[in-house]
Amino acid sequence: NHEGLNVGGKYKPEEMVVICPAESGRSKGAVITARAAKAQGIPVVCTTLNPEGVLARECDVVMVKPSGNELALPSTKGHSTGIFLLLLCLVETAKALHTIDGETYRAYVDGLEGLIQSCGAAVERTLDWFEEHKRMVMNAPFYRVIGYGANYGTALETALKFIETHKRLTMAYELEEFMHGPIRTVNPGDCIFFLCAEDGPEKERMKKLYEVVRKMTDNCVLVCSEADGAGSPMALTFPAVNREFLTAVEYLTPMQVLACEIGRHLGFDPTEGMNTWAKLAMEPSFSD
Repeated sequence: NHEGLNVGGKYKPEEMVVICPAESGRSKGAVITARAAKAQGIPVVCTTLNPEGVLARECDVVMVKPSGNELALPSTKGHSTGIFLLLLCLVETAKALHTIDGETYRAYVDGLEGLIQSCGAAVERTLDWFEEHKRMVMNAPFYRVIGYGANYGTALETALKFIETHKRLTMAYELEEFMHGPIRTVNPGDCIFFLCAEDGPEKERMKKLYEVVRKMTDNCVLVCSEADGAGSPMALTFPAVNREFLTAVEYLTPMQVLACEIGRHLGFDPTEGMNTWAKLAMEPSFSD
């Protein structure tokens, strides 16, 4: 229960918006937050598969995700679709507020359209990469994922997808935070994924970190565009758009595929929940 949506009182309710991304729209955290915002007059937006559900009834704007229900319990296409919808809204908002010019807007629209090809290619490339490096991946004691910018969130989501799909320990780190403690724990044989996405100084820092850590373990994987992966022996590359913020969709795709493949080779069925009884004991959801 995170209370106090406007603790400082700096903003008026109409100057704020609460966004609740969801799948079924029954999770208590999102519903309670939406109700608290509504009580304070703060507009609430949600993404959900269920436009008639308990969360949707509390929201001013309901965006129905066209991804449909998933057989696998760890949400993948639904999660990516939710991010995509919100990115569309943010780009249109920036255009309406004139915080980006026409050229930048067009570049974002082209980038959003380009995700269709890049994400599709990422799936095929990742399946091929996994077959080539299957022994290394499956023999790793656990996994680490490092990201920066928007893709720190991708690293966190990757860790979640990994552990709920195949149970193997996975840790996520922000680029700079990794160097303050976690880097000291790297051992030979560790499998580490470096999400080298959007351009900028942090990309150069990530490339440098990758080269440094390669001296500690051979199992360093640079997840990047084709151009950035040239010459890297175990790079997982695909024709990425690499547009700022949009990378949060396309760089999640190969990690979702890896989670599935590792789980499949360990014999897990992603349509069957693990320790479901424990989750239900905590009563995390409302009924519709």
